[in-house]
Amino acid sequence: MRGFTRVFLIGYLGGDPELQTSKNGSPYVKLSVSTHRSRKLENGKWENSTEWHKIMVWGSRAELCARSLAKGAPIAVEGYLESFKVEREGGPVTQVAIVADQVHFLPNPKQKSLNLEAAEDFEPIHISA
Repeated sequence: MRGFTRVFLIGYLGGDPELQTSKNGSPYVKLSVSTHRSRKLENGKWENSTEWHKIMVWGSRAELCARSLAKGAPIAVEGYLESFKVEREGGPVTQVAIVADQVHFLPNPKQKSLNLEAAEDFEPIHISA
């Protein structure tokens, strides 16, 4: 039986995307995306936590992300997990990233110039493989 890996997440960019080129000439961006959650502790208080996720976007989608996104932008990502080795001091280290094959640019509630109630025909930008 073959396995199945699919990741869906909605979060916020931790920094501006930087377009890079791989050794074989393919464009890509690395995105750092935060997700947040709250949970109630036994004492009744709430604890907030933040998780950071490494996202890789390749090809023309990477170029569009680099041109269109900025730190703090809300996005939805759909992709799969992939592990890779990175050379660090002391030897190679295995890391895991989400390789995005779909990225949705979401409306930013902090952006005051966009009134979503008045924009009935507004649709978030959708990038698909």
